[in-house]
Amino acid sequence: MVACMLLAILAFVVGAALMHAFHTRRAPAAEAAPPGNSPMAEHAELAALAAASMFKVSRGLQTELARAREEVCAERERSETLSTEARTDKLTDLPNRRVFDEELQHRIDVWKTTRQKPVSLMLIDVDHFKQLNDRYGHDAGDAALQWLARKARAHVGEAGLAVRYGGEEFAVIVSASQPVEAAVELAEKVRLAIAAEPFQYNGLSLPITASVGLAASLVDEGGKPLARRADEALYAAKRNGRNRVYLHDGFECIPFPIKAAPAEKGRPMWQKLTVPATTG
Repeated sequence: MVACMLLAILAFVVGAALMHAFHTRRAPAAEAAPPGNSPMAEHAELAALAAASMFKVSRGLQTELARAREEVCAERERSETLSTEARTDKLTDLPNRRVFDEELQHRIDVWKTTRQKPVSLMLIDVDHFKQLNDRYGHDAGDAALQWLARKARAHVGEAGLAVRYGGEEFAVIVSASQPVEAAVELAEKVRLAIAAEPFQYNGLSLPITASVGLAASLVDEGGKPLARRADEALYAAKRNGRNRVYLHDGFECIPFPIKAAPAEKGRPMWQKLTVPATTG
């Protein structure tokens, strides 16, 4: 494409130079021509030929430039499509693990700079998912994950970024504007929404519940340690009966509703929160 444009430009320049040379060579002969051959007429004819040649080359350049613009736009669209596909989970249409890793680290970096609200991370895991797969098949399992993804996206809304974490797990990076108390309430809201109505599949009503683990960033803590504590809280929820929310406060995993933490030295202020039980 670029080579064609260069050739067209070169053709334009060469054509203009040749016409100028031709005009220069003919000028003396025109001056010595017999009275019947008007030099002005010959000059006008040469000028017309040169203008026609330049116009033709210019039209060619315009065509090449238009084609180049179309190709650039098409390439940009293809690149954007590939980029979107590389960052989206195909099954659930949620952002994928790559997006999760990037966004979580970015928000932690911002928090370390601003020292405002800590970053809250929620992990959601479908209870007894293997049994559902074994009994109803993997198509049912995939449909259940799609159903749960829609639930998570709808009930999280602008309060956080819901992503496919892996397998039957989802994650929610709670928005920086939300305090930890709000993150805990959001986790319980999502849990209740999942349990509120059965999953419909091929005429069957299948009850589905999920366990939720939550953690908020601590001083000088990176994304991986934060995710590890949220995962510990998730498995505490599963060990203690499933279909519940647990918070890792940096010291231990505690169940929802969260009670006031003891005022131990070194325990951040947010760990002294009290969140009332959510009804519904």
